[in-house]
Amino acid sequence: MKKENRRKPTLADYRKRDEYNDLQKAGKLTEEQNLDHLEFLNSIDWTDELFCENGKYGLKSPIGELLLPPIFDNMKTLGSRGLSKGERVVVQLNGKWGIALADGSGTWIIQPEYDFIGYPNNLTAVCLDGKWGVLNISKNDFLIPPECDRIDMDGGFMFVNGIAVYEKNGKSGIISDDGCFTEAIFDDVII
Repeated sequence: MKKENRRKPTLADYRKRDEYNDLQKAGKLTEEQNLDHLEFLNSIDWTDELFCENGKYGLKSPIGELLLPPIFDNMKTLGSRGLSKGERVVVQLNGKWGIALADGSGTWIIQPEYDFIGYPNNLTAVCLDGKWGVLNISKNDFLIPPECDRIDMDGGFMFVNGIAVYEKNGKSGIISDDGCFTEAIFDDVII
């Protein structure tokens, strides 16, 4: 199968995407408009550009706007989705992971002190010194402190259908994506 070449977005495309998204969130799109929106989104290559300078990585938008300066050892992006200015990005500096804003300067919102951080949803799994916890990014506080033995992950994402499982002292607990959780009291959890 031949790979389709899609064009990079323009500023007008970003505005159109934002207008569609606002209408979609407000529930004001017809089924035909939703199909047009999907066709529009799929016709454009929204991929951000990862670039390297002096052995450090940075990130630019498809129109060349600097999202993150080239100061990081590594970073986790979702690939073809394309970041908007001000979104969170999991980045690595000096061997530790943190979360920076894609604001052109890489402003830290979670300092690089973790051995692992999952994708930066409001709640995400972190590992510190071999122990796992759940960090509430918007509050920069732990929902569950890093004292767990394991948190189930699916490709860097903690929640599958709104549920995650963690293990502590040989017992399992359940976490929902709204921040509710049980204590680790179950012998086995199957989702």
